[in-house]
Amino acid sequence: MNDVANFGAILRRALRDPETIDVFRGILEPMMEDQTKKLKKEIRSIKVEVEQVKQKTDDLEKRVGELEIENKDLSQTIQHQQKFLESLDYDQRKHNMIMMGLGETEPIITEDEVELTTDAGKINHILRKIGQNDIGISSIQRLGKERNNLGRPRPIKITLKCSSQRKEILQAARNLHGEAAPLSRIFIKKDTHPDISREYKRLRDVERKEKEKPENQGREIKYDHSTRSVKIDNMIIDTFRPAFL
Repeated sequence: MNDVANFGAILRRALRDPETIDVFRGILEPMMEDQTKKLKKEIRSIKVEVEQVKQKTDDLEKRVGELEIENKDLSQTIQHQQKFLESLDYDQRKHNMIMMGLGETEPIITEDEVELTTDAGKINHILRKIGQNDIGISSIQRLGKERNNLGRPRPIKITLKCSSQRKEILQAARNLHGEAAPLSRIFIKKDTHPDISREYKRLRDVERKEKEKPENQGREIKYDHSTRSVKIDNMIIDTFRPAFL
């Protein structure tokens, strides 16, 4: 204990000695100067790295912005292609309509007790029943493989000579629901590409499911045909997804 106290006293006297102070200064100043240089060098290196990171970040943000623009342009291009292909498909199908539910072997008995057994005879009778006379038909074709009598009848594709008559037929076909069987089971619709039909059905299913959700009670939920989208309180939640390519 005395040795420690003596050493402390000697050290304090030495530190008050100008020559000792000069010695310490001569030792410490070069060390401090060297450490300062190293620190400044490290700071400069860090600054360079920070600038590099900042530059990379700026470049990345710029590229992200470019990709967003490219993605938007690509999306618009796909939409234009979609509509173009749909227009081509529509032009090919605009003379066609599909009749569902017409029995293949089941005859239709007219008011005059005439038995109609051919698809052509049945179709002309159905058209007359809904007030559509003098309809020019180019062709009649059952779609799909032939089935046994136990299965549902295959749909029929009817190609009209004049496409303008299709709209009137489709509107008048609603009256078939008021007829007696088997005419009441008949349904007539446009000939639409399967991919487009599936997408419309998907959007209708989305609309139905949203309406069934408890949290959506009191909200306006509808399918907007003009924009081909499902909206909740006028906000789009789902849109037609291009698949017909």
